[in-house]
Amino acid sequence: MLADISMFQKDGKWYKGNLHCHTTNSDGALQPKQMAEAFRKKGYHFLAMTEHERYTDLRKELDRDDFILLPGLEASATVHDTWEIPYEMKTHHFLGLLGTEQMQRNAKAGLYQHMEHIGKRMYFRKWDPVKAGQELVDELRDHGLFVTYNHPVWSRVTGADFLPLNGIWAMEIFNYASEHGDATGYDAIHYDQALRLEKGWKAYAADDNHSLADAFGGFVMVQALSLCHEDIVQALLDGNFYSSSGPEIYAYGIRDGKVYVECSPVVKIDFVAGNVVSAGGSVHPPQGEESICQASFELKGNESFVRIQCMDQYGRLAWTNPMTAQK
Repeated sequence: MLADISMFQKDGKWYKGNLHCHTTNSDGALQPKQMAEAFRKKGYHFLAMTEHERYTDLRKELDRDDFILLPGLEASATVHDTWEIPYEMKTHHFLGLLGTEQMQRNAKAGLYQHMEHIGKRMYFRKWDPVKAGQELVDELRDHGLFVTYNHPVWSRVTGADFLPLNGIWAMEIFNYASEHGDATGYDAIHYDQALRLEKGWKAYAADDNHSLADAFGGFVMVQALSLCHEDIVQALLDGNFYSSSGPEIYAYGIRDGKVYVECSPVVKIDFVAGNVVSAGGSVHPPQGEESICQASFELKGNESFVRIQCMDQYGRLAWTNPMTAQK
């Protein structure tokens, strides 16, 4: 991991997006047009309307020169304690987002159609969580979608329930609606466990908003060649983005045997490393100064991964994707 690398590309523009929200097409409060316009006015460039068990593609109706939609859905598999009072004991929630043109052509099961409903997978008291989850991941991928794993803390799952899954593109490290609603939206522990298992997952932040009261708190900043579906999706798949609930990240990588980051003013920068106990470290502002805008961390050379998170004075975080032995 000691080779010099810059994790952001030299070419491209920055685009802000929310990968997870709900409208009146499922259990949201706003109509799709209202939701899209609200995010566009807030400076967002793209939005995924991920309705529960319902695929939607409203690009023809709602795409603009400065704002696009990513078609997709949120699919779930859930174990219940009783059919009469169906409390969910545990649940898997996955986003399936429409992939690149090549992924669409290779879709084994064809593409979902607009407003197509897929059945919710429900289990009674007992389930095989890995089998249930893997079947759903495979189904989404067979329809030309790339797949995320959502809000593990809110879902009441353990690492054993979902970390063995294959075919996951990214894990939701921050879900603003869950964090805003009941403090179950932030999960770096399971994410680091996935990295230690060499799953290769990216990390993303999102709103999962059902109205505007739980919106605009978690987002991704994507560096892409243009604001079109193909370029945005390819940049996401390549990991050419960062996630945030506030701070900005301008550059990060490895230079002269050190991991470095440049960001907006923050009060703490963490270099989270995998391998031995006590790998990694944190950097704080020098005594007498309130913030820092850059930091570096010297590598030992045996780290299995390093990711960076930056915290501002309000406790809001920004997260890079991990650097591994491969990248």
